Amino acid sequence: MSKLFTVPTESIITRRLAQASLITAGSAEAADEAARDFARAIFCETGTGCGICSGCRKFDAGNHMDYLEISSDGAINKDAIADLPFFLSVRPMEGGYRVIYIKNAHNMNTTVQNRLLKSFEDPPPNTVFILATDTPTKLLPTVASRCLKINLTPPAARSSEESEKFRIALAYTGGFAEQAEALLSDAE
Repeated sequence: MSKLFTVPTESIITRRLAQASLITAGSAEAADEAARDFARAIFCETGTGCGICSGCRKFDAGNHMDYLEISSDGAINKDAIADLPFFLSVRPMEGGYRVIYIKNAHNMNTTVQNRLLKSFEDPPPNTVFILATDTPTKLLPTVASRCLKINLTPPAARSSEESEKFRIALAYTGGFAEQAEALLSDAE
């Protein structure tokens, strides 16, 4: 299991996660993989996404009670979020966090994005929204502004060796591109 994104374990253990995070990457597949790494780490007993503990195994098997994935091949409309109000109304079953993952968030129509704003601003306790996209400009500015932005897209002007160094620095900084850039410039 390769990791594109590493969540700082202390954030999970101390329960200091942003209520909504927007993960962007150069491709929808990379954003999806990073978002799943993030969700797995939230459910992980060690906070690392180990893949071995009960939380990770349930997540990987697709049967974690506190995980709701919203996705659609086309537009994500109000029917796609029909289960969300009930999911938000019950407490986490496993005693930790409840995670709502919106895959290809750029496919949400305007109505859905506006409906989610209230949940982003005032979510129930221990609720985390994760949005993943390769085209964040398709999101409403009001939605994007309420999310912690995690950009995993390395600058295009990098060689393959520089891209690999950037990816490692990105993992080291917990997915914060600006910190990864600073780390690399300090190393130079």
